[in-house]
Amino acid sequence: AAAAAAAAAAGKGMTVAWFFFASFFSHFAMLEAGAKLGMVWDVSAWVAEEASSPTTFDVDHRTTSYLSPPIRLDPGRVVLTPPKQTPLQMPPQPFVMTSLQLEVVRYPGGKRVPLTEVYNHHIVFYGDGGRAAADVCGGAHLDMLDGLIGVGAEARGTITELPEGYAFGGQGPWFANIHLIRSEGVPDVKSCIECACRGHGGSEDCCPHLSVCPGFPDGPSMRNASDIKDYALRYVVGWSPATEKYTIARYKTFDVTGCQLEFQVPAQCSWMWRHDNSRGGRLPGAVGLRGSGRDFPSDFETSVRPPSPRCVERLSWDYELPDGAEGEVLFSKGHVHIGGLNISAHILRREGGTPELVCCSSALYGSSDAPAAHEPPPAGDERGYVVGMSTCLFTNATKRPRVRKGDRIRVEVAYRTDLWFNGVMGLLDLAFAPPIPDEYV
Repeated sequence: AAAAAAAAAAGKGMTVAWFFFASFFSHFAMLEAGAKLGMVWDVSAWVAEEASSPTTFDVDHRTTSYLSPPIRLDPGRVVLTPPKQTPLQMPPQPFVMTSLQLEVVRYPGGKRVPLTEVYNHHIVFYGDGGRAAADVCGGAHLDMLDGLIGVGAEARGTITELPEGYAFGGQGPWFANIHLIRSEGVPDVKSCIECACRGHGGSEDCCPHLSVCPGFPDGPSMRNASDIKDYALRYVVGWSPATEKYTIARYKTFDVTGCQLEFQVPAQCSWMWRHDNSRGGRLPGAVGLRGSGRDFPSDFETSVRPPSPRCVERLSWDYELPDGAEGEVLFSKGHVHIGGLNISAHILRREGGTPELVCCSSALYGSSDAPAAHEPPPAGDERGYVVGMSTCLFTNATKRPRVRKGDRIRVEVAYRTDLWFNGVMGLLDLAFAPPIPDEYV
């Protein structure tokens, strides 16, 4: 959208077209399903806004903003959608995708929704019917498909993009795995959004599709189940029909656990929490907080404070170079949960030597509170939440890191340890340009 606005300001003549996919039958079907919770995924109800956003490289380049059908949630409700039941609208074939950014909004008006209301655990896009896979672990655990591009709570403040002349293949069909949790009205938000499991720890397996998150100490029957709201996924696709102009990049996702995906971060610094928070107020439930910190209540203050150097734990994994991971690195971004500080990738050369840094993707934390009682904080700057991840976009071809056959990739994540963090992740994406054979023998 920003690119389109810039084009208009430059007098390039932005063209806006609205597409409404609706019919009497589909509208009736939505009304009939409206009383149900979760997805009302009628593909004919999508709305798309297309704008011309030409570049010096491609005058045919465009940007389209899509608004999904409604996702209906009551307090504590979880959706973790099967990809094949979550088809996506995308530009008309054939096309290539140059960028992607998404967020959760209210339906139908499109108002931005803060993470304190609906937590975006993750959203994964699947291209080419799941065949355009990025996961080097082959993590086909949903509908036996592998995802291409994934983001979480950081989605609103993080864009996936490639340098000029490179793109993702646009082959369809396109699906999504959408994992959202309505944490508004939940007493124990930390347990809810960490998908706490019985006996401690956390995992998305403990937040199955259409369940109620484990954030109600007195049981889910005590929640206000009549408080039902409609939300939607809004995503902006940079794309072009001029497919012949672009080189298709290879996208790979590396997991710091060596394919375990989720892990727990035990507290290592007992009594690191103060009884009062950083704004002079009393931390709820703070009386007598000593020991491991496993069950400390969280007001998300911890994530905002700089950690003590001795209260940081690192986890890493070395990977043999997977197929398609040779060549120049074009782009990189990370994914961590609350408590995460950064995640990085290094090249370990086949001939040895000092590991070479490719990218360090740092977590960006929100710092704003609600402006008044019973009002949400501003969407995109929610205190203590990961609201973005820094990225590495290598636009200068002469300065791109180069990975050769026989090299290895080390990924390393850093988490703070002054509180227990459960069900967390450490994922790093790398986009590669195809190698030039003579340079990589």
